[in-house]
Amino acid sequence: MNFVCHYPALKTHETLRLCSLVALWIICHAALTWPLSAATYYIDSQDGADSNSGLDPARSWKTLAKVNATTFAPGDRILFSAGGRWEGKLNPKGSGAAGNAIVIDRCGDGPLPVIDGGIKGVRYFFRA
Repeated sequence: MNFVCHYPALKTHETLRLCSLVALWIICHAALTWPLSAATYYIDSQDGADSNSGLDPARSWKTLAKVNATTFAPGDRILFSAGGRWEGKLNPKGSGAAGNAIVIDRCGDGPLPVIDGGIKGVRYFFRA
């Protein structure tokens, strides 16, 4: 098999080695920068703790401050416990992508979660 080399100083085996290194770099870069999968985060105003991972209902976070300090990735889900109540502003970081939004919803059965933003007469309720 003959290879055409546009750089006379490079021999065929050097060209193959260079191409292999570039391909390896591309694969490693993609593996390190692309998320493996979306995560689901649980927030529970009663039984949560911000020292928890937030990745399991039994290890849920407690406060909006923890949610607001986290950068979420496309496809992530932020689930507030049914019947939960939080005071303050919800301002999570991160961005979804076309067809892969960051979803904010409730977890469990019962009353809708309430986020009281501290503005008189304004409260945020999740839709049913």
